[in-house]
Amino acid sequence: MASLKKKDVKMENHSCNLRACFLLVALLCVQISTVAHAQFQVVKSGNLIQNPKASSGSMSPWVAAGTTLYNISTGPIALCNRSINSPDGSPWFFLGGGMSLNSCSSCVATKTVTLAQTVGLANYASVIQNNGPHLTYGGDVFVMGCITASGAGQNNQFYQAHIDHEATFQVDFLNSSGGIIITDISPALLNGIFGCPLGPGLNRHRYNYRRNANIPTGTASVRFTATIKNGLNVCTSYQTTTAQFKNGLDNIFMELSYGVRSSGSGQSGRQKKP
Repeated sequence: MASLKKKDVKMENHSCNLRACFLLVALLCVQISTVAHAQFQVVKSGNLIQNPKASSGSMSPWVAAGTTLYNISTGPIALCNRSINSPDGSPWFFLGGGMSLNSCSSCVATKTVTLAQTVGLANYASVIQNNGPHLTYGGDVFVMGCITASGAGQNNQFYQAHIDHEATFQVDFLNSSGGIIITDISPALLNGIFGCPLGPGLNRHRYNYRRNANIPTGTASVRFTATIKNGLNVCTSYQTTTAQFKNGLDNIFMELSYGVRSSGSGQSGRQKKP
């Protein structure tokens, strides 16, 4: 009996030691987590883009390029019994145009347009040099198009010609001389085919797209560019095929963020300047 009691005491002591070890490890984890949380916070610049929602009533400071330039729409735009509008009904950047092909077999016509803005980062020079900041960028893109006129075989026109669209967002990180250090570009946002599938090529959109990129050391400014490519494919000999398209952009976004050590509460902050 005495031997059994000794074993029981040893097992009980061993169990107590294990519980004490688990408790100590748990307390250390909480302590480490608390210290890390208290010493690190994320600082965000807010949207660096000026006039990101076409709310100023003008295109400034945006720079547009292409055979047809952007202006501002304050409501839906219709085409072929369809329409496009900004996701929240606010003003948006609108481009409308068209293209035509004449007596062409198995060919495609395209029209590419861009909207760009360059933002200086002089206020963040120290952050870029020392904190390894990130850039989050994106926006809304929405397009539509349809074939509005065709030659022979009009009752079957959608099987012989097809309109399509593609879009990308891109940022160029520029040095103090305006040269490109590196470029980051999104994948294709609209899954365009630019071939001869069945159907006329209906509305496409991508809302609230976001992408992250590292900001390289030496960056003095960053140029955001939204590119939309519109294409009309003619799949057989098909005279005087004409397509119209409408393009829209809105809620364009570009934000710098970086981590700093702090003796405060460790809550995430948002500020316009470092």
